[in-house]
Amino acid sequence: MKFLISDSTELPKKFGKWYYFTSGVIKEKLIKNKLCIYFGYTIEKTIEEYLEKDIDNLKYANGKFCVAILEKNKLELFVDYFCQTKIYYKIKNGIDITNQIYLLPLQKEDIDSKAVKKITYKLHNEFNYKTEDWVDYDTHRYKPSQCNTFFSNVKLLEPDHYILCDMGYHIKRLHNTLKTNNFALQNKKFWSEQYLEDYIHNCLTEHSNIIKSNYTNICTSISEGIDSVLHDQYFANAYRTMYTFEPPICPMTYKQKIINKYKSQNKNINLATMELDKTPTIAEKYTNDPMCVFLDVLPTIWQMQTIDYKPDIFIYGQNADQMFMHKPSYLFAYLFSKQKYDGRPEEEIINEYKNCYGSSFAIIPREFGDDPFRIINTQRGQDLVTNFAKRSLPDLYNRDIEHNINIPTTSLYADKRIFNLIHQMPDHIILKNIAYVQTQKNILKKKFNVDFITPTKDAAGFSTHVMVPALLRSNIKNCLTNHLPHDA
Repeated sequence: MKFLISDSTELPKKFGKWYYFTSGVIKEKLIKNKLCIYFGYTIEKTIEEYLEKDIDNLKYANGKFCVAILEKNKLELFVDYFCQTKIYYKIKNGIDITNQIYLLPLQKEDIDSKAVKKITYKLHNEFNYKTEDWVDYDTHRYKPSQCNTFFSNVKLLEPDHYILCDMGYHIKRLHNTLKTNNFALQNKKFWSEQYLEDYIHNCLTEHSNIIKSNYTNICTSISEGIDSVLHDQYFANAYRTMYTFEPPICPMTYKQKIINKYKSQNKNINLATMELDKTPTIAEKYTNDPMCVFLDVLPTIWQMQTIDYKPDIFIYGQNADQMFMHKPSYLFAYLFSKQKYDGRPEEEIINEYKNCYGSSFAIIPREFGDDPFRIINTQRGQDLVTNFAKRSLPDLYNRDIEHNINIPTTSLYADKRIFNLIHQMPDHIILKNIAYVQTQKNILKKKFNVDFITPTKDAAGFSTHVMVPALLRSNIKNCLTNHLPHDA
């Protein structure tokens, strides 16, 4: 599932002034005087229907896709609203565009040594180095300065934007997810809880059916958390993956309950155990992107490349956190916001919510993530709409997974019809979801007769900084190797 398009690097195929190379599931379709290179799916109607009858609106469609439209001297390239595919481009004596950074024509002199040294400095001088140090974590690379790479003249396509090559090379705004989030949080839908649950369930059902109609071999990631347990219900025949760690980071209790429940239904889950002292070796062997930001997806990247099953598509739970807002960074920001704080002592409010799902990132609370007083001190008195709009920008780790495993990766929660729905609900429904994941629990029980029992979120954070040197060393070197076919 790779492509490279260029107006300067000679490649096996050519259309107008554009050379190009494709492999795997990527499709080509000639529509009048335009060559369309694409992969993925759309929800309202098929990509092919858009290409043949409504090509100008394809870039605004709902779904998971990457599309390049080539004309003789013009190119447009865009991805879906939730930016689930990484696009790298190099502008130097022309333009090269790819979904796999190591396909770009790169030489040793292209390495940005200052950028590499900056990361190296952080590793050696900041004891608490975490993934967040790579980017402004709150904005998730939603700005140009966070789209630089370790190579001069190479950038990552900024979310909400597309590439236009027409009398020059331009990065144009396509969406404004922050503005959309702001609008949703300020414009309420006074739906009943039942209507909300039915609507979300119907959308998840339709979305999953579209995926099943386009892909035969489907793999889902499942854990003890509610997001993956819910999305898995819509793929009864999928291959299921789950991972844990050695030494253990959190108890296996709730994972084992899920495994036992599935066994009683004659459904298998492939459970893999990643040894934490081997993360540098694993990163070196199984990653291919030096700009991999969400380093805690390494277990998934590793597992997907070591299982015997070869999926056509991988389903991950991205964007459920932003959609349902069930994290302590939402909960305590909500309770102590300018609009909602009721003046009670901090300890009293914290104690009231201490046992709810959204009060912790993990079954065993993590010092750097779960301290409610730290969250309160940084979020107290903030405007709820402004805070939540920024905090709910679509997450971006699916594209890191997809780049490294080279398999289309998507999420049922990456759906424009439902992503902002909870944001638009009355306050009592919002709080039920932030604290108690009520809508998801109700859908599980009413639609699938599943009683959800995991008490908190299930994030299993581990130290990622130790693997960064190996990841950078291996993948920067890999990018300097020619990976194109010999005739390219």
